[in-house]
Amino acid sequence: MSDSDSVNAGQSVLVADVGGTNARFALADATTGAVIARQDFRSADPQLSGVGLITQALDAFGAQPAACVVAVAGPVRDGRGKLTNGHLEFDARELAEIGLWSTRVINDFEAVAYGVHADTAVAPLGDLREPTDGVRGVLGAGTGLGVGIVLPDGSVLPSEGGNADFAPGNEREAEVLGRLRARYGVVRWETLASGPGLVNLYEVLAAMAGRDVEPLEPADVVDQARDGEPLAVEVIDMFCAVLGACAGNLALTLAARGGIYLAGGIPPRIPEMLASSRFRERFEARGPLTHFVADIPTFLVTEPDPGLAGAIRCAQGLLTDLGLE
Repeated sequence: MSDSDSVNAGQSVLVADVGGTNARFALADATTGAVIARQDFRSADPQLSGVGLITQALDAFGAQPAACVVAVAGPVRDGRGKLTNGHLEFDARELAEIGLWSTRVINDFEAVAYGVHADTAVAPLGDLREPTDGVRGVLGAGTGLGVGIVLPDGSVLPSEGGNADFAPGNEREAEVLGRLRARYGVVRWETLASGPGLVNLYEVLAAMAGRDVEPLEPADVVDQARDGEPLAVEVIDMFCAVLGACAGNLALTLAARGGIYLAGGIPPRIPEMLASSRFRERFEARGPLTHFVADIPTFLVTEPDPGLAGAIRCAQGLLTDLGLE
């Protein structure tokens, strides 16, 4: 961005959606929320600090924003958040020392939840059911498994539900659980329903079949499944089933009459596989409360970068709260 394009503090907000692999930044108009500039950085660089990453973004945009919201893929407490699957830490007090006085650090799926509203682009998963004005749950599989909660009044609550203990739904998943427990000790929903989870499933199902396999990246598993490779197809099938079971638990926990919304890096890459999978079957398999969950709609968020969009809404709200809008 050139000097002539720079934006002064009264006109812009800086937002970041920081995951274990990538950090997405946007500079947005403080009034309209329109994105002025976008830039992505790698967040896995071990030499980089949270403040260093934010400084890089400020230099790239050539702006001193009125407010800053940093969405972190990990728990946040007292204005400080650390990546669950990474080394970066962000502290609102440290960011104030580099001139970002009006700063909030929030969980990444708190940001995604802010980005899920009536106008969000979505595609139905399963038979189309109309959502009500009730609570909405947001679930996203990427580097981790994020969870966010949207209350009927539009306010948002963070959650670390993706780190709850995994519960198998059949004997094959029980065997997978046993093998993963031997490897990790505690097995979370995230251990299976995430990018690293795809790799875990691939390795464990291969071992159960007596096969030796080369190490793969999550994208490789998806590509092989698209090509019809049997092991990768089974991995995606189990991944979708586990994600459906987790989503069904979330729907029950929240009584989420407003629907469950899938986001994150993986679901938008496999829409056809999700639609033809056991996702909805496992979502509804709630025993005596199957009828309750069967009426709750599920959606795939197709809008790009809902985390950034939600962070912008949060930053606008921060300015309003401070009387600076």
